[in-house]
Amino acid sequence: MKRCRPKHDWNKSGQCRRCSRWRDRTAEHYIEAFWAKVKKGRSCWLWMARVDGDGYAQYSTRGTSFKAARWMWLLQNGSLPRDKEVCHTCDNRRCVRPGHLFLGSHRENMEDMYRKKGATTARLRADEVREIRKLLKDRVFHKDLAWMYGVSVQTITRIANGTSWRIMPKASQKK
Repeated sequence: MKRCRPKHDWNKSGQCRRCSRWRDRTAEHYIEAFWAKVKKGRSCWLWMARVDGDGYAQYSTRGTSFKAARWMWLLQNGSLPRDKEVCHTCDNRRCVRPGHLFLGSHRENMEDMYRKKGATTARLRADEVREIRKLLKDRVFHKDLAWMYGVSVQTITRIANGTSWRIMPKASQKK
């Protein structure tokens, strides 16, 4: 690839069309670009730009995408431990308001979601998972259970191995 000598042909995002070099920009530029995509409301501050397939706000800069909530956390706090996730108290995936964000492990995030919503994002209900566990004890094939409940074989395997639905309250814990 040829390198540009005196003049670069910059595109809108700040990358040279000829040599792929990035234009030098200050940190203030990226912060301004971030805030330009935030709409402050009375409660949540909504991300008005790109969202990923799961509905989470995405901020892209220099060819790299970040979750916008993580970016906001870094702006406000300066660091983010690798083993932590940025969670939302409001459960709005597009919200970037610092007061609505907190750090937690993936498990803590899932437990928080389950407490608030009863795991409404799941395809299976808790009573169906209990039935599946009973049928697994009776040695019913995973592929048969997947077909019966309209889920993947991998979902049944995860229930069998205890890697999903671990936080579901057991029958003895019901009210």
